[in-house]
Amino acid sequence: MPLPGVDLFLKGGGKEYVGKCELFSSGRDAIFRAAKIAGFPRGGRMWIPEYFCPDIAELLGRHFEISLYMDFPSEGSPRFETLRAAAGDAVIAVDFFGLRTGGPWERWISENSGVLVLSDHSHAPFSDWASGNVSDFSFASLRKTLPVPDGAFLKTERAVPAKMFMAGSEISGFAADMLSGAAACEFAGYEAAKSFYYSAEAKLGAKKIPSRISKYSLGVLANLDINLILRRRFANLVAFCRALKPSPNYRELNAEFENLSDPRRAFSPVLKFPDMRTRDRYYNALVSAGASPSIYWGGFGRAVSADTRSECGTMLVIPLDFRHSPSEASRLAELTASI
Repeated sequence: MPLPGVDLFLKGGGKEYVGKCELFSSGRDAIFRAAKIAGFPRGGRMWIPEYFCPDIAELLGRHFEISLYMDFPSEGSPRFETLRAAAGDAVIAVDFFGLRTGGPWERWISENSGVLVLSDHSHAPFSDWASGNVSDFSFASLRKTLPVPDGAFLKTERAVPAKMFMAGSEISGFAADMLSGAAACEFAGYEAAKSFYYSAEAKLGAKKIPSRISKYSLGVLANLDINLILRRRFANLVAFCRALKPSPNYRELNAEFENLSDPRRAFSPVLKFPDMRTRDRYYNALVSAGASPSIYWGGFGRAVSADTRSECGTMLVIPLDFRHSPSEASRLAELTASI
């Protein structure tokens, strides 16, 4: 994420979204705090999707007994028959790329009492699902969508937010590097910033003690015009999808799953390809044109199914957010369709 431009500030703008939350430096910190509030024991069984951030999966595996269930963004709903959680277990539900609503999970929860459900809204932290009470806990890493180097919220109806976790603290090492990278990128370009970003990810991966959101990010968050950020992101998503010509080479999942009517669910265009070779051809062409598409995820350090490897090998997320314009989004769609 970049440094926040002055056009994104509105006095007190962000407080309406996070005023009743506990705030941490990262989403993984929020997970551990939720487990502590709920009394979920170390070594307890926690279910996570196979298609999930490998770094977080590895971290959780050091503290809990991990079981895997099948959930792929290209399918629109979890394969609930693979989620065999029992009372006393915990489950992490994920809103992949803002493509989901809480309805399927609400039905599953009603039929599976005694299971602790934590929903991850890092790609759409201000959606109706994120704001509601479908799950026992809702959390989101805010640096995925907002111009802050760290920050994550945790919401629950099970406890009153502790005041100490509603205040900022000293900046974590990974966040300091993220902020340094954003500054270097602003003034000297991405090549000058890369070493900071790599260092930040390494420090985050090695982080052992949960921490609060930094005072810097809390100050930015409290004054961001989040509604403007959401509108810009949504306008770019819609412009891209409208300009993207249909092709047998890809599916655009936001349009396919009718996710083009709610700005609060907007993340980025998500393309699904028939095979890895086709995905890689589009990836390389976009990189050569100056875009930086993202692949979620690779580098699985745990045993996963062929279906999961296929999903991560055939998905591409197009890098559009509040920094861009609808005309840029349309041009990027035209470029994509021409590959």
